[in-house]
Amino acid sequence: MDKTRNPARRLRGKPPVVHEAPSPIPRLTSSQNLYTDTSETANEITRHRSRPCLCGIYGSGGCKWQFFYPYQMIIAIHEVLQAQDIVERLQGPPTPPPKPRSDTLTGLQKRTFFVTPSRTNEDPTFAIIKSSSYSSPTLEGGAGPWVESQGDGKLVCFGCGCGYDSSTWPEHRDSCLGIDDAILRSVVDTWEIEARVRMQS
Repeated sequence: MDKTRNPARRLRGKPPVVHEAPSPIPRLTSSQNLYTDTSETANEITRHRSRPCLCGIYGSGGCKWQFFYPYQMIIAIHEVLQAQDIVERLQGPPTPPPKPRSDTLTGLQKRTFFVTPSRTNEDPTFAIIKSSSYSSPTLEGGAGPWVESQGDGKLVCFGCGCGYDSSTWPEHRDSCLGIDDAILRSVVDTWEIEARVRMQS
C-alpha cells in the first residue's frame, strides 16, 4: 500500500482525556500484601508521640516506642536508645511507664484493623491499618463494635466514653485517641509480654 496516497488518519478535535486510576484504599489482603494510599491526605502525619518500652531486651529504659499517625494508620516503631539518650533520660524528670490495662478487645473489635507482620523480633515495626471506615456498617453490627447504643439514641464510645449521635459517630470513630490507644495496646503490649517470655526461656 502506498502510504503517501493513503496517510494514516488522525483524530481531530480535542486531545483524548486520560482517566487516571483512583488511589487504592490501604488494606491488608489475606495474602498479606499491603496497598497504600499515595494521596496527600493519606501521607500526612496527623500526630506523633512516644512512650517507654517494657520489653526489657535492652535493660530498663533502653528502648522506647515511636508512634506515627498517617491517615487511618498507626505506625509503631521499636527504637533502641543510644547511650547519650539513656543518660539524658536518667538525668531528666522520670517518665511514668504506661499503666497496665486489663481490658481486652473483642473479636469484632479486632476485625476493625489489620497489622502487618514484623520482620524482626528484636526491633519490630508494626503498620496498623484501621479498616472500620472502609467496611460496611452492616458487617459491624449496626454502628460498630466500638460503640454502645443508649436508650435515648445516643452512642457512647468505648474508647473515650463520650456520647455522639449517628451522624457524628463515624468521624469521631476514625480519630478517637481512646480507640487508637486500645488498638495500640493490643499490638505492642502483646509483643512486650512475648519478648519478656522469650528472655526468660
